[in-house]
Amino acid sequence: MTRVRLWEVAWAGIAVAAVAMACGRGEPPTVQPAAARTAVATPAVVSPALVLVPGARQPQYAELPIGQELAYVVAEPYPASRTLQTIALALQRLGYRPLRDDFLTPGMVGSHIEGWTVFTEGTAGRGQYVHQWVADWIGPDGEVVRYTLLYRVARGPNDPVLPQYGPEQLTTLHVVGLHIPAEVARGMVESRRQKTSAPQ
Repeated sequence: MTRVRLWEVAWAGIAVAAVAMACGRGEPPTVQPAAARTAVATPAVVSPALVLVPGARQPQYAELPIGQELAYVVAEPYPASRTLQTIALALQRLGYRPLRDDFLTPGMVGSHIEGWTVFTEGTAGRGQYVHQWVADWIGPDGEVVRYTLLYRVARGPNDPVLPQYGPEQLTTLHVVGLHIPAEVARGMVESRRQKTSAPQ
């Protein structure tokens, strides 16, 4: 299982409990997988932490049980320095600071430290190489924003496990920003703490 899938699985389970804690209800809502999310028109109120960079195409907003999501595509070659700088400066002006680690998993460094990673999805001939940058920021009131940046390249039936191409193949950047309100973020952290401290 790849790193991104591990995060999705962990977040899904923790988010369900966290939203229930934040809302004070016993029955949490269902967290839909990414493929099942339905894009919506631009919400009346959009978190300023969801940064739409110049040149962004196909922006899609989604209202998720844990917060707001914004996804779009940018024509920018690897390693997306312009997009990363634009996002980082915008968040800095809003009072956000970068987190060294995944906010739910202390000790798992994010891309602020680790930089870009690459992995394969699927099987040769029906899979793809995925170049990923993902990291968290925390806001002045405890809200969390996560940005995931991806480049994808098809993997042919005779291609090796690790890519053999150069960065000139990486030109279409996919960006996903997720803003999590402070009370939900705190609930996720507490739910994670309870899970890790429970007797096995």
